[in-house]
Amino acid sequence: MLEPAGAIIFTSLLACRTTAGYCSSSRSAVKVIVRSMGSTGLPEASRSRLKRTKGKERADAIPDGLARCTFAHTLFGDYDQYAMDDRRWISDKKRVFITPEIIPRQSQFHRPCVRSPKSSLMHIGQKPVLGGPMMHKRTAAGLSAARTASSSASSSRSDRLLQFTAYKTWSKEEFTLEKAWAAYSAALTRGAIDVVETSDLLDFATRLVERAEASYDSALSLEELRNWGVRVLAILRRIAPERLSPKQELFRNCVLARASALAHDLDEATDFLQHVMEARLPHSDLVHVVPVFEAVFLSMVHNEGITRGLTFLLDHWKTLAPYIRGRRQYALPPSLVNPALALRTTVHRVLREAPSPARILSQQRTEWDKDQRTRIGELLMLVLNDAGLPEDALDVLEEMQNQSLTASVPSRLLLVRELARADFFELATSIFWQVTDSLAGLSMKIHLSTGLYLFGREGNVERAEEHYDLLQKNGWVTAPDVAMLMHASAVVGDTRRVVALFHQFFPEPADGEVPAAPPLVIHYSTVILAYAQRLDTDGMNHWLDRMAKAGVMPDEHVYNIILQSYAKRGDVEFVSDVMSQMRLAGMAPNHVAYTTVIGALARRKDPVAAEAIFKRCLDEGVKPDRQMLVTLMNAHVEAGSWQGVIRVFDYLKASRFRHFRLSPAVYNTILKAYVLIGAPFSIVSALFDKLSDVKIRPDAYTFALLVQSACDAGMMDVAAQIFRQMDQISEQWRSNRHINTYVMTILMAGYLRVGDRARAKKVYDEMRVREVQPTAVTFASVVKAYSTEDTDDGLKSAEDFISYLMNTDPDGRQWEIAAGGREAALDHVYSPLMAAYTRRADPGSVERLFQTMLNAGGEPTIGLLSMLLDAHRRKGDTEAILKTWPQIFQRAMDMSNIDALFGEGEVPSQNGVRRHPTLLCIPLSIYIDALSAGGLHLEIALTWKKLQMFGFTFDSHNWNHLAVALVRAGEIERAFETLEKVIIPYQLQSQRIISSRPTSPETPLLFDSTLEEDVKSAEANAPAIRIAERRAAASKRAATWFEGLANIEEEDLNDFGHPLHILHQVSPAWNQWKPHNATLDVLGWALASLERGQVVEPVQPEKIAEMPSDEDEDEEKRVAKARLCDETLKRLHTNSPQAVEVVQHHRRDRALRTRDIQA
Repeated sequence: MLEPAGAIIFTSLLACRTTAGYCSSSRSAVKVIVRSMGSTGLPEASRSRLKRTKGKERADAIPDGLARCTFAHTLFGDYDQYAMDDRRWISDKKRVFITPEIIPRQSQFHRPCVRSPKSSLMHIGQKPVLGGPMMHKRTAAGLSAARTASSSASSSRSDRLLQFTAYKTWSKEEFTLEKAWAAYSAALTRGAIDVVETSDLLDFATRLVERAEASYDSALSLEELRNWGVRVLAILRRIAPERLSPKQELFRNCVLARASALAHDLDEATDFLQHVMEARLPHSDLVHVVPVFEAVFLSMVHNEGITRGLTFLLDHWKTLAPYIRGRRQYALPPSLVNPALALRTTVHRVLREAPSPARILSQQRTEWDKDQRTRIGELLMLVLNDAGLPEDALDVLEEMQNQSLTASVPSRLLLVRELARADFFELATSIFWQVTDSLAGLSMKIHLSTGLYLFGREGNVERAEEHYDLLQKNGWVTAPDVAMLMHASAVVGDTRRVVALFHQFFPEPADGEVPAAPPLVIHYSTVILAYAQRLDTDGMNHWLDRMAKAGVMPDEHVYNIILQSYAKRGDVEFVSDVMSQMRLAGMAPNHVAYTTVIGALARRKDPVAAEAIFKRCLDEGVKPDRQMLVTLMNAHVEAGSWQGVIRVFDYLKASRFRHFRLSPAVYNTILKAYVLIGAPFSIVSALFDKLSDVKIRPDAYTFALLVQSACDAGMMDVAAQIFRQMDQISEQWRSNRHINTYVMTILMAGYLRVGDRARAKKVYDEMRVREVQPTAVTFASVVKAYSTEDTDDGLKSAEDFISYLMNTDPDGRQWEIAAGGREAALDHVYSPLMAAYTRRADPGSVERLFQTMLNAGGEPTIGLLSMLLDAHRRKGDTEAILKTWPQIFQRAMDMSNIDALFGEGEVPSQNGVRRHPTLLCIPLSIYIDALSAGGLHLEIALTWKKLQMFGFTFDSHNWNHLAVALVRAGEIERAFETLEKVIIPYQLQSQRIISSRPTSPETPLLFDSTLEEDVKSAEANAPAIRIAERRAAASKRAATWFEGLANIEEEDLNDFGHPLHILHQVSPAWNQWKPHNATLDVLGWALASLERGQVVEPVQPEKIAEMPSDEDEDEEKRVAKARLCDETLKRLHTNSPQAVEVVQHHRRDRALRTRDIQA
């Protein structure tokens, strides 16, 4: 903060008081070498460098009035007299002038110069006012008055001194620029600075410049930072060099150079560095010089651009390379470790935050030579790899290759490791095979170890063993290599192999012997990972016990492995327990743990809870990474929350953080949304082609989504062509990851759906030839193909196939593990056959299969119980329906109980977060329809109220079924009121909400507590289309719509979220909030009955005697009914006008369509 005007004036007077021996020239910073080494320490050429004034320097000569303020001096001049050298502040284009309050005192024999009193710090480029009233104040009388004022204030000088020196007790956070400067200014006005110890003043200036340097990325402008540099320079000039030891003088001049860099006087700072490096100082003196390099680099980057800073690094590459490149700081002298680490951190931070690292090389293609571009390219790759940004490092490598630059083998292999660590195995493999394996020595060792790391993480056991054997042959095996060999088998869940390797490398010692190399936590965690992949809880517990007995404490990695195992099974209760155990062990859950929990909730199709966990993560101070946001995005995809998908995508796209860069996983997730919404293949294919424009290389999952879209559209020839293209890519990349069980299952299911069993069988046989393990989804496709024949033979074949699967060796059922456990796998396999018997209204067969599935180790999921409920509804067995519903409700209550995830005393419902919003929507519609048809109207009302009380929500289907149920209950007015006050308003609101799209949302959260309640309710709907036939129908409707609209614009395809934004608002299949045709038909019938004077009677719960016909009624009753119908119609038109209009419009349309058909 700037001082009040009075203080400025008073300080200005004091600034003219003379004291000999105060240094005023920052250009004399170079003289630090003189005292410690003598005049011979510098080359002769350097001594005259600053004396020459030519060209533009002469054009910027200082006015006479200012030139008289300086003392002539030479490089080796006398240190007893220094004065303010204003040439220090003159550059080619801008001038920075010291203001009166910080002008160091000069000799009383020196003619005072004129300063502007208008502000405490003049702005850059502001010229001083020569002459004027201030000339009269800066006279002997003025100086005398200043001395008198100083003498009168001597009583408070000691207080000011104590207040100033209190800065030494301030913490780093307490030492702010404004606070520090206020303390200094107060001491200066009372003359207390004169009695401050030199070491204290030097220390204060150092802390001040450090604080200013740390403010480059703050709200302070560059101009303000330059002014702070000017202030620090003024403080340093108050320190007389003769009062300093040689080392103190070096330190002072180093800080002077840093302040010069802060003030953007780079010539002064770089000259200082040049002279220092020519003097070849010992390492003990370089401890203060290295921060000067950092200060100059920062000033160049922020004032002139990042390429200027990199050019500076290149100019001093021989000196700085060991500091900014090497990870092993212990190779440096101990005194240089901290400064070198600080410089490396600064350089890496600046390069990490560069908008486009690869573009730097592209822009400097003609400015830097080949060696310089190679050095910077490798430095950028190192920085980005260290930051966990291998995709950006890959961009740099590709730019280097475009310029025919060859990155070193270690640089490329480090990129391979980081890509493998991020699970970009295809990219890592392609780069790895580009590095020749005809290497020798250390390069060969690094190559083999990297290959083992890559194939170990990928789970390619054969390749991993090849590289391990070569390492062992050369005697290069290390403990991490042993762990990676075990890891390769652990990834695929081969527990026998992992345990055998563990015992091979760490055999049990004989009695009395000490093991040569005891296993580390990484080796135990690898074994636990193998059992976790098989979802073998007993195996995990066994090895956790062995680990504890060996005295090895589990780390975060072990906890995350266990957490992921339970999350795959959807066991939220155990997930909560593991999170609690982590906290008790003193390890707060990190971003990996929270991502795992969000993934578990995504599999449950619960985006509301997923967002609540995301907010809990933020509340605990955990920074989300891109994978966490992608997982949150997938939670919306799984639930069909298309608005949420678009919101997370837009948030990632608009983010300025490089860690949120749009990766293949982001694009895969949004492409998955297009497939599940039933988007036309033309849209999915166009977006796929656009991936190359955003430098995204499709992976196996991307191709699988494209194949799925083609199969849904019935374009099997196109799907087969895409599959062949994938096969070619696998050969080029020397990787088989593209051809996996998922894409082959999709292709096989596509052939089965179109009835081409011969080709489907061919795909299945090819899976066996390629040794691709079928999954539960693969077998479910076969079961579904038999079941949809709707014949007794087809159903029998489906049951025989399931029996064959169940009779195989349980230990060899890899397809159960891949599905997330036996329970989920059995659900996949039995569901198609149970659905077929449900359509046949055969509850007996459904119950038989359901029990068989439970006996095989399955669980009564809500989906399977809903099939059983629907079978009883179709059969009309009300008693069985009433027995089945409580099981569904209890299951939903168990699945919705996620309170434990939030810790004790923090229940989601208390923060406005509901239970799983759509968990009971499907079975509730079935239940309402069955009860209303059976005449149990009161039970419907009680159930509805109960679900509301427990926090469940209702979708459009539930409200439509309720409207029909109210008609069946004879509650015509309430039925129309449901349409008037719920369905139609939500329809309009939903259209309004989904039509708006903030392209740069401040938060990725959709169900935020700050949103209105009705908005959250309206969004918790619209499930994804998971039945292929329905996706195909939706795709055809959308294709027709897009053809009518003409092709989607090219610029719209550049925005990957725009077509999805359009799709989920234009088609009735995706806009769920609407009155259904069946609902309008029932309401139309009720309205017509009232118009005819017929009262709609409620459906009775039992078959009783037929109701008396209208012919049996007397005239009085008929008149009363007619009057009642008329009054009801009037109330409907008055209270529900929109509903009546919608129903009447539907009746007219239906009549016109019927007339056209008959015609």
